[in-house]
Amino acid sequence: MTESSQTFLQDLLTNDLICDIIFSTCRAALAAVKAYVVFAFSINRHLSRFFDDVPAFRTLQARTSTLISGSSAVQFFDRSYYPESDLDLYVHMRWRRELGEWFIEHGYRFVANTKQETSFDVAVADPRLFAPEDDYEMDGVASVFTFEKPTLAAPESPLQVQLVIASHTPMEVILYFHSTCVMNVISYEKAYALYPRATFEERRSFICAKDSLPQEIIEKYSTRGWEMMEWLKLPEAQRNKDNRTFRFGLRRVSDSQSWIIALDMAGVVRPSSAFLPPLLQDPVGTASWKLRYNDHSGGSVDFDSFWFPILDQY
Repeated sequence: MTESSQTFLQDLLTNDLICDIIFSTCRAALAAVKAYVVFAFSINRHLSRFFDDVPAFRTLQARTSTLISGSSAVQFFDRSYYPESDLDLYVHMRWRRELGEWFIEHGYRFVANTKQETSFDVAVADPRLFAPEDDYEMDGVASVFTFEKPTLAAPESPLQVQLVIASHTPMEVILYFHSTCVMNVISYEKAYALYPRATFEERRSFICAKDSLPQEIIEKYSTRGWEMMEWLKLPEAQRNKDNRTFRFGLRRVSDSQSWIIALDMAGVVRPSSAFLPPLLQDPVGTASWKLRYNDHSGGSVDFDSFWFPILDQY
């Protein structure tokens, strides 16, 4: 695909009227766009900076229901690159040791924080992991394990991966995020942007944190091009299900309001168990939440977490 073709398709995809007219009537245009999506949104290329064998990591991701989010997911959808960014992985508590050991086996070293033991084997078994969430500022987070790997190109700036260990579920942590522009998630087989029109077209982000957001975070994302809104500025006429930017009411990760990209599955082994057949898709797509209107800030993200014993069979 030539550079001019890429530019044309990128401009085309941001024009709703043209998309509606052409793609509903022209098979060739639809095929061209599908080819562009495969080229532009390559998860293997996106992760190759961190892993020599990306399908092996994604197979591990599938088996452990680990989610990619944070700046890495933003860059994937935005087709941008932040040189200083790390890779944030959101992990179920039960899989923390397996993931950490995998990174150590693949050339990363554990970098303890001031509250952790220097040995990963000791830190990962710390009983404080199961204590009330008072050590971390992020809601729903039990602990964060940091791993680094030097590179020949920039030995003074090692690659960094953070395992964010969820107290309950990874998706709970993501729905607790400070603002909507970072509510994007990549599973082993699909990538989901929960507020795609606001985030990647209108470049607006609603600050939905329960507490006031530090100024450095606001400046960080403002510098990257987002209007950080402390008040959800929507006229009353737009506070309904037809609002395509910030729709109020019940939402689901895999609903029509999300931007969903199916990922290349070549070399990725889907998860299975001795009791149940292989999963055809990551269950994160079924997670739901509500964006409610309120007079204080214009809106709030509400959800509850549930646990079912049968899920431990995976």
